[in-house]
Amino acid sequence: MAHSSTAPTWACEGGSGGLEAGLRKRVASLVGDATAIVGIQALNFLVPLAALPFVSRALGIEQFGVYATMLSYSAYVVLLADYSFNINGPQRVHAALGRGALDRLLLDSVVAKIALLLPGALVFTVLLAWTGRVSPLAIGMAVLLPIATTLTPRWAVYGLSRLHLFLAVSALARVSWLIVVVALVKTPDDLILLVGLSVVTQVFILACCYTAIWPRDRSQLRPSLRGGVAILSEDFKLFASSASLGATKDLGLALLAVTAPISSISIYAVADRVRVALLGLTAPVTQALFLLSAKSAANRGDALDVLRFANVLILSAVTVGSLVVYFSAGTIIDALAGPHFSAAVGPLQVICFIPPLATLNSIIGTNTLLVSGRQSAYAGAQLATAAIAAPTALAAVVLAGAAGAAFAAVFAEALLSVITVVIALRSGLIARAFPLPGGR
Repeated sequence: MAHSSTAPTWACEGGSGGLEAGLRKRVASLVGDATAIVGIQALNFLVPLAALPFVSRALGIEQFGVYATMLSYSAYVVLLADYSFNINGPQRVHAALGRGALDRLLLDSVVAKIALLLPGALVFTVLLAWTGRVSPLAIGMAVLLPIATTLTPRWAVYGLSRLHLFLAVSALARVSWLIVVVALVKTPDDLILLVGLSVVTQVFILACCYTAIWPRDRSQLRPSLRGGVAILSEDFKLFASSASLGATKDLGLALLAVTAPISSISIYAVADRVRVALLGLTAPVTQALFLLSAKSAANRGDALDVLRFANVLILSAVTVGSLVVYFSAGTIIDALAGPHFSAAVGPLQVICFIPPLATLNSIIGTNTLLVSGRQSAYAGAQLATAAIAAPTALAAVVLAGAAGAAFAAVFAEALLSVITVVIALRSGLIARAFPLPGGR
């Protein structure tokens, strides 16, 4: 597959005019990537948010709690089987392109993910059955959702810069899902229909992605267990740390599913959906900045100034957004779910401060420490956070239910922020992320 060089454009131009032209190209590339990814993430998170008023009212508190439990457990399976591809997948693509081995990488990634999906899907099935709230048919339908989500090669699409194609596919699939859900999901008995529509939507996106990026000549491709094992062994430390932390951040809803009444699950899930929507608007920009760093490792001059400015801008914007959510929490919950979910206002006013912390963690952790070769330090920060935050979450949920789950989620994100900022300060890398003295 043909590809362009990943060397910095500005480094190949001569004179000040070349530098200015290179900077303009870099900014244009950043804006284009960010725009496409914002669109993709907006569809992924805002479309479900737009469906929430209809789904919550149609399913009612009890069945909406069951639906939230399904989504929570599904997220854990995806977290396990994704195996850090969401973090370093674009870097893998660039390296594979340089070796002419993209087809091998794609096939090996499928082998690795299937190996992880098998135990993940089994645990998913057992946990849903254990709750005693989900029918066998609903479980069978629900387990297909994390499988289809995990096998969708978004990381490869990002690495190949096929973002606008993915945006078009996502728009068609998500908007169609929203229209059909609003039209057909009317009663609590429509839970299975809702899950089935979600599965069909994800399978459509998966098929379109592989059709677009899979090598045309497949005659020499054979599945390789060795290749899948190699991927698993190379990234084990990063996977273990990111999975541990990711599991801890989303532990609240999972713990509520086994310790609290179904109403508490529903209350927290409604509040958490707003948090997810906020992250869906901010994460794509930090992902675009990561792609820029991964492609060129820009660490000096005007290109780095662009990164610093963008970091300050996105962090400021998401902080303002969180404050708006805090003061408008009552109105937001009433509009999204109605008066029966009014108890979600309190948890929302707590977890609405997760997005600024998560954005800071992306800027300092993934986009600075990881890109600068400090993988071990970043992994250590994640493991330390998980070790402290997991028992804290358990105690908070047992003692305070949905409110405790909200507190525990904010605590985990804040703790990781403190640790990563300290590492960046001590290593002198803080000035790579923000316009501050003392970095390199």
